[in-house]
Amino acid sequence: MGWESMLRNDYASALEYVESAVKICIDVGAPFHEALGRLGLAQVLFEQGDYKKAELHLNRSLLYARKTRSVALEYHAVLIAAYFAFKQGNESEGHNSLSQAMALGKSNAYIHYTAWWRPDMMTGLCIRSLEAGIETAYVQEMICRRNLVPDQPPVECEDWPWTLKIYTLGRFVVLKDGVPIRFNGKAQHKLMDFLKTLIAFGGREVGEHQLVEALWPNAEGDTAHWSFATTLKRLRKLLAHKDSLILRDGRLSLNAHYCWVDIWAFGRLLGQVENLLLKQEPYQQSTAQIKGLTQKAMALYQGAFLKNESSQPWGLSRQENIHNRYKNLLEAIGLYWEVAGDHLAAIACYRKGVEVDNLSELFYQRLMACFKQLNLRTEAVSVYHLCKDALQSSLNINPSQKTETIFKSLHTEEAEKDR
Repeated sequence: MGWESMLRNDYASALEYVESAVKICIDVGAPFHEALGRLGLAQVLFEQGDYKKAELHLNRSLLYARKTRSVALEYHAVLIAAYFAFKQGNESEGHNSLSQAMALGKSNAYIHYTAWWRPDMMTGLCIRSLEAGIETAYVQEMICRRNLVPDQPPVECEDWPWTLKIYTLGRFVVLKDGVPIRFNGKAQHKLMDFLKTLIAFGGREVGEHQLVEALWPNAEGDTAHWSFATTLKRLRKLLAHKDSLILRDGRLSLNAHYCWVDIWAFGRLLGQVENLLLKQEPYQQSTAQIKGLTQKAMALYQGAFLKNESSQPWGLSRQENIHNRYKNLLEAIGLYWEVAGDHLAAIACYRKGVEVDNLSELFYQRLMACFKQLNLRTEAVSVYHLCKDALQSSLNINPSQKTETIFKSLHTEEAEKDR
């Protein structure tokens, strides 16, 4: 009854039931069941905001589990400890506890251990595990076998066991249950174009008329609708998942509960970094988050969005939008690290910026400035020549006056040192 009340978020009733159960266990001398009951009591108290008492009951259960070498009890206790830590903003402690718990779960094949099972709590912890690379295969198996479904699709979590994964940055690859789908022949290439166009328009709530105009510009009326409906039916068959595409009121969406698209994850990651930069919190509070999110975004960006579709208006618009947003954010993150005094981190951002746009002088300028700050003038000079070569070979122009001024300052300071 206590567990059922907790699942309904009726914590007042849950507290009454669980306290009674723990008291009975104490009275009859059942220490294992007492420890198990205290795990439930800890969770109820925590959700009511009584963190101190919650930790007390959790620690008593954990102490008993380790004293009696009850691995199952320890597994559950450490999972709860991870949940408590994350909820209170203690990321380091949360990850340590989560690593211990998932290692115990994997080594003992705990999938259907159901004591005080809370789907919402476990779903959140599984997402945390996947994002941190903790026992990925085991966690994915648990998600699938327990049918864990988050309220909001974890778009930024690439390792969630998605039915479909679609990569569009620098390549176009569709994976179904981890296996690439092959688009062979002219007919299937039309399906690929349909999917690409849907994603280019955002992948969510895309009007039938938008897709028809992009793919069948000369079709009209019933012919246009027939082309759309037939292609959609064939694409659903190829993807082999009836719920992967949702058509409602003439608007088509990829189902975010089953489909993962790299630009969705990429956009979410960039948004999180942008929000952190806007908060202007003290360096120590933001640095780890910004660095982690930036690394994930950099790993996702394997090249331009649908780079082979630049001739298509629907592809070019999205491509430019993603390119410019990423480039601007790399500049902002680089400046953030410079202000924080971490010039090596800034250099990593600016180098990535040069990869993304090798004709943007700003990235070369900031690289030269960072190397100069670190007294690495040889590297700074090398960056200048890279910039000059790129501009002359692609645009047949020389670096700007600002770039030349930074370059000359390197020689000026060197000459002054030699005097």
